[in-house]
Amino acid sequence: MTKAQGSPKVIQHTEPWKKHCQLARTATPNILSLLAQQRSPVATPQGISNARGERDTEAQYLGSTSYSAVFQENKESIGSEVWNGPSSIDLSCVKGQDSDSHRLRLALSALRAIPDQDVCELLLDSDFEVHASPLHEPATRYCLQSLWDTYGDALRDRDDDGRIRQMAQEILRNTDTPVSPQPTSAEWLESHTGKNLRFEMVGTLLALFALALPVLPDQHPVYRAQDLSPFEYTYKLGKAAENCQMVCFDMSIVNEFSLYLNYHLQVTQGIVRGEDSGFFWRKSGHTATTITALGLHRESTITKSAPFMVAEIRKRMFMASFIVDKQLATLFGRPPRLSRRYSNCSLALDLDDQEIMLQGDDLSDKISKLDSKGWKTEGKVTLVGCMRATMIASLIRDEVLELCLGPESGCTAQRREEVKLKSTEAFASLPSQFQYSPAPELPELTTVELSSIITLKLEFLLNTYLLDRLPTEDAQQNKQSLITTAIEILSIIIPFFGRGDVAGGFFVSSSRLHMYFGIPAAGVLAVELLKQHQYPKRYSLVLPRSQVIRDLSVFNHYLDMVTPYNGNYVVCSRIHKVIEKVLEQVLDPSAVPTMVLDRDGDGDTVAEPDELPDDFGDLPEPDMPAVVGPIGDMEFMEWMNAVDWTKGPWTETI
Repeated sequence: MTKAQGSPKVIQHTEPWKKHCQLARTATPNILSLLAQQRSPVATPQGISNARGERDTEAQYLGSTSYSAVFQENKESIGSEVWNGPSSIDLSCVKGQDSDSHRLRLALSALRAIPDQDVCELLLDSDFEVHASPLHEPATRYCLQSLWDTYGDALRDRDDDGRIRQMAQEILRNTDTPVSPQPTSAEWLESHTGKNLRFEMVGTLLALFALALPVLPDQHPVYRAQDLSPFEYTYKLGKAAENCQMVCFDMSIVNEFSLYLNYHLQVTQGIVRGEDSGFFWRKSGHTATTITALGLHRESTITKSAPFMVAEIRKRMFMASFIVDKQLATLFGRPPRLSRRYSNCSLALDLDDQEIMLQGDDLSDKISKLDSKGWKTEGKVTLVGCMRATMIASLIRDEVLELCLGPESGCTAQRREEVKLKSTEAFASLPSQFQYSPAPELPELTTVELSSIITLKLEFLLNTYLLDRLPTEDAQQNKQSLITTAIEILSIIIPFFGRGDVAGGFFVSSSRLHMYFGIPAAGVLAVELLKQHQYPKRYSLVLPRSQVIRDLSVFNHYLDMVTPYNGNYVVCSRIHKVIEKVLEQVLDPSAVPTMVLDRDGDGDTVAEPDELPDDFGDLPEPDMPAVVGPIGDMEFMEWMNAVDWTKGPWTETI
């Protein structure tokens, strides 16, 4: 497909893992400088873990209705020494050699899976090139560098069992050490890197490596060196990250670093096992429960005794987790785990990684240049800005899901229109650089920036799509709006994947665009195309047949390009077959449109080509079970309308 005229120019990097090499070299000295300049006069020592398991309760957020609320509010009068005493039973009697050896086995398995140093750097470069991670990039790069600076000898000689075992035991001791509040960003960074490295961060790095692998070409030397397929190596690194998570679970670790691991492992499992897998859904639960256990859904908890940089990173993590939670709730049609009704976390400011590291007047100067809502005013697309805007869409999605999944009594026509208008106005109020359009005046964008503003636009369109899917008295008007929205969704997705400078490495990990946006839109258009084909005399909606056929054909081609080692392959391949058969039926010149009705449900049908009901909502579905072959007792069109296009069980019927 040729590049559409007027599309935003994308900065092309034929070898994306090389782009950030210079940044990696310059970012680390900035962090080291931060460490030297911001260290407090007396560093807060880390306590040594005892066997009482107190970390679990001390780290967790307890709200105003908790069992301890009254005592917490009056602990000064009660006596802080009483309140600060042990709060959990002594488990030392049950923690023995079996538990320690199990952790050690998991730890050794994870450490042995860490790639060579040059591969680690390559994968981290590639990951930050194509994924909008909520992590602080310079801090993450420093974490990787400190891993090799501290334990490089052990990792380079993994055949020396004694050395790698000693490394595992040291990191296990660090992991079993509670993280004390750190007064500066520098000490916060030191608390989980270098000689204080923890398995939460080892697992996070492994998850980032796994996320980056699908971006590399299938024949990349990284795969050949391992003698593994792309899927096998992605699975191996994802499994190693999961072993780190199991170590943390076994130690009852609940801290912000375990949140990093849970979040990125959840995204990794979506790539490996598929966005529609139950495993993916369960992993997302770990992220949501960690958020609320730490109180990161509350502004006061995020900013309490936290340096500005750390507070901003926490806000980014909350926003990213909230966004994914709404995406999964939409994908599965299940209630979200995080709700706007119980969250008051403000949006992270539109400042980049280098800017939030600043201090004093330099930081104040950067903040003063933001507008009253926290946006940059230079008109530049930023990844944090995209996350802020997507968070706004997700807060509205939370309202949309209440209408879609909540009690019917709350889903009134007035409320539906209010939420739709709110979504439309919210998008229109965003800074112009985040309002995607194929206009030529858009600035040069990197791949990740372009994909971020496209996803943002699609999130707002999906809000409209979901609201139009709700039952209404004016079915005709809603259906027309639904068709218009579905066409617009495909009109955005198709050119994006048609770009040679974008689709290269990014395509594999972007099958999630198909799952979240493309497949639901294609499902609506496929259904309406068949209705138009079967009821040409009565079909009164505006459906541009040629454009819909063309768009479905091109989108179906991209579905067919999803490779077998992609976790979404099964769903994409099944949908590909359905759309292919729909198009064959519509384009078959020998297929004569026939309207078959069963008025009273007695099984007797009668053709009534010229006497259909006046109410379009009662328009019968075409009698087309043969379009995709036998599918049980359901008629094909009934199935097409009722199926959740993004979930797995229906695929067994084909």
